[in-house]
Amino acid sequence: MSGLGGVKARARRAATRAAPTQLIPFVVAWVALAACGTFDPAVPYRLPDADWALGVSVATAWDEAQSPIDGGPLVGVDASLLDDVFGLHAGVRVHTEGRGQRVSGLVEASVWYLVALGAGVRAGWLVSEAGPEVPDFALDITLLLAAPIPLWKDCQGRAGALVIAPYVRPGFRLTGNDPDPDDLRGFHELGVTLRWTSFAF
Repeated sequence: MSGLGGVKARARRAATRAAPTQLIPFVVAWVALAACGTFDPAVPYRLPDADWALGVSVATAWDEAQSPIDGGPLVGVDASLLDDVFGLHAGVRVHTEGRGQRVSGLVEASVWYLVALGAGVRAGWLVSEAGPEVPDFALDITLLLAAPIPLWKDCQGRAGALVIAPYVRPGFRLTGNDPDPDDLRGFHELGVTLRWTSFAF
């Protein structure tokens, strides 16, 4: 009888150890429902449909002769129009360059699916004395790589989502520190943007 009891005890212990593994399909299903997603093998992610986004960016901006650690702080406000995989973005940013401050406008076009890739133009003027090595006016061609991550979304009304996106924006300045103004000089951003968008993911 004791042998039978031992077998039953071992069986109970095995079932207890297996229970968490058996819960995995239920946990996955719960997470999928909580994410308010719909299953479509062809299109795993929904796409924007004439949506918009507004937000702020915080970054470091640096010249190619510096490193991101040596760069100046940057703060920006941004607005976007989003439709299907395409986006059109505009922003204003203020950043430290040399000993002064530069105010720049940015216009950018992007494509998005899981990550965003973009290209644009940034133009800005110094609003305070920055030093002889810093041009008063700067015109940059920019590229963009960003990874939008929804922090919260409206699952009931699908009215929008709060999104954070780490990004890097390499820039190629048309007026740099060289005697020849046509020479290219790198000027880059590395930061994060926080936006509210009408697209609910």
